[in-house]
Amino acid sequence: MVCRFVPGSIVRVQLKNFVTYDYVEFRPGPYLNMIIGPNGTGKSSIACAIALGLNWSPSVSHSPPSCSLRVLTFFFL
Repeated sequence: MVCRFVPGSIVRVQLKNFVTYDYVEFRPGPYLNMIIGPNGTGKSSIACAIALGLNWSPSVSHSPPSCSLRVLTFFFL
């Protein structure tokens, strides 16, 4: 299997007790990834978690001010 991720890619996101999630883990693919779903399903929470994990301000993802980092684990290639 050939790995198509470029260096610095986010290969796994795991959230525990973060905003609307008790626990979630997902593995983005090596190409374009989109977070889609109905209103109120936690799309902004995922974007906020990624922003915080990259040391950006939560305001970058237009998330509510209550967004705060509790437990966040990123694995980079």
